[in-house]
Amino acid sequence: MIPPFKWIHTFIDTPAEWHALVEGFCDVFFPFVKRYQPSKALKEAIESEHHYYNFGRVLGFIAWVWFWVGVYKVVT
Repeated sequence: MIPPFKWIHTFIDTPAEWHALVEGFCDVFFPFVKRYQPSKALKEAIESEHHYYNFGRVLGFIAWVWFWVGVYKVVT
């Protein structure tokens, strides 16, 4: 494998990483959904994989902007 890309095989390869990524995405993409108190297991997953949670928030924001731009283009 090409040395700069060795990290790819370990990128989001555990359930805790996926969970943190999806939670971050959903927290931003669905801003009007009532927030809930996360369980202890969810808090631990987010805290241990906070970089994936933050990356999910960035992806959620990008998707949210694209969604509303798409809605605007369809409506106008």
